[in-house]
Amino acid sequence: MRYETVKTLTDEDFKRLTGVSREMVEKILADPQKERLDFGRPQRLGRVAQLLRTLMYWCEFRTEFQLGIKYRG
Repeated sequence: MRYETVKTLTDEDFKRLTGVSREMVEKILADPQKERLDFGRPQRLGRVAQLLRTLMYWCEFRTEFQLGIKYRG
C-alpha cells in the first residue's frame, strides 16, 4: 500500500488504518533529522511508506510476511 492510496481516505478512516491521526504522521515526517546519510544499500520503500508500514504493524500486529506481500512493488 502506498501513501497515494491512503491519502484519499477520510481522517477517520486514516486513523482507523494507522492508529494515529493524519496530523501526527505529518509531524513525524517533518522531523528535522529527516535528512539521513547515504550509506548501505538503497532503500526500496520511501520514508512515508516505511512509516505507514510501521504504523500498520503496530496497529494491527501483522506479520512481516503479510506486510511484505502488501508492499511488494
